[in-house]
Amino acid sequence: MRPILNTFLLSAALTVGLVAADPAPAPAAAPAPAPAAAAPAVAAAPGKAAAPAPADLATKTDEVTENAIIQYFKDGGINMYFLLLVGLMGLAVAVDRLIKLRLRTFVMDRQNFTTALAAWQAKDYAKAKSIALDDGSAQGEIVAYMADNPALPSATLTTDVTDMAGRVISRHQSRGYYLNIAATLSPLLGLLGTICGMILAFNKIAAAGDVGDTSMVAGGISMALINTALGLIIAVPALTAYHAFRLRLNDLSLKLEDACTETLAKFLVGR
Repeated sequence: MRPILNTFLLSAALTVGLVAADPAPAPAAAPAPAPAAAAPAVAAAPGKAAAPAPADLATKTDEVTENAIIQYFKDGGINMYFLLLVGLMGLAVAVDRLIKLRLRTFVMDRQNFTTALAAWQAKDYAKAKSIALDDGSAQGEIVAYMADNPALPSATLTTDVTDMAGRVISRHQSRGYYLNIAATLSPLLGLLGTICGMILAFNKIAAAGDVGDTSMVAGGISMALINTALGLIIAVPALTAYHAFRLRLNDLSLKLEDACTETLAKFLVGR
């Protein structure tokens, strides 16, 4: 409520300043002012110059909002630092998943795949391995492994390729679990801060006895609500991102399986 109230007050001041800066039109039939009346008009001019500019008020609004956020963080207590760490962890994992969960991370570029296949068929296994590794995809790692072990039986290569694809998918799944941890842990930390805030409020009531007033519990209640709010602010996006990236990984896993099937079919043909 504090930043909203501050913004409202500053907006009201901006409106008053703009109204004061807008000169009212003089009546058309009014006579020319006497020389003595010119003095008040001149005296009113400094008041117009002193009106704050809209840009200055906007800057002050930003400063008040920033200070309010910092004050909220301090009012939340030490538990806010743990919530901040969990939020930063979730943000880092979300950015990593956004970068890594792309088709090119799993499937080779078609031109690179065609060139590596031609090198394999020409028995130039070193070239095929080099092209596959330079591609940087999971399918490229599989092709590089096959080029590094061309003498293995087809059944063995098929089993190894399947295992490699499974490990790639499992590795991406395990990295995504950190988002689930952030989504699960942040509401619990927020609840812990809520309980601590309520304990603080009740302790102040007990210490004051009958002479206390409601204002003394405001700090504890504020601490409780701030922790709850921040916990939910972290949990909701983290849980949404976790399920979104999970669906994306399922789609990419199917594409990797299709790519592995194509690799085995074209590289092992005629053996």
